Amino acid sequence: MPFTFSEVEYPAQMVVSIRRNIKVPAFHQALPIILHQLWDHIATHDAQITGVPIALYHGPVNEKEDGPVEICVPFSGLVPPTGTIKVRELPAHKTVQVRTFGEYNEYPKLLEMWDAIGTYVQEKNLEPNWDFDMTTYEIWHEDKTMAICWSIREFVSGSA
Repeated sequence: MPFTFSEVEYPAQMVVSIRRNIKVPAFHQALPIILHQLWDHIATHDAQITGVPIALYHGPVNEKEDGPVEICVPFSGLVPPTGTIKVRELPAHKTVQVRTFGEYNEYPKLLEMWDAIGTYVQEKNLEPNWDFDMTTYEIWHEDKTMAICWSIREFVSGSA
């Protein structure tokens, strides 16, 4: 199955996050709870949610490996860290990404897209940019699709 890859540059953004070592399927069960904790924390401090949730993978998350994974929600305003909820800035960065669709929105079919983006990065000789604790990640869109992102130093063309 051919996938369409795009190059996207993201500005720096503030996020609240919870980082956990967790395996599938516990990850999928915990996700709604974690997101509500983050959304509630933002609302409690009269801050504004400024984007859709992001999952930063600091290691593989599957039936055997437990990441860790960091669930993030972008916000603006003043929000303090508390307990397991951290506050940090995700730095400006460039990515190559692919948008999920149809059966590829669900695990385990989703893994084919992860494999494809890894192959794309390797074939195009793109240098990963995992500085500042940035890793591969997913952006979860309101339409229930995801953008699977791989942080890179330069785009294929070498331009900004």
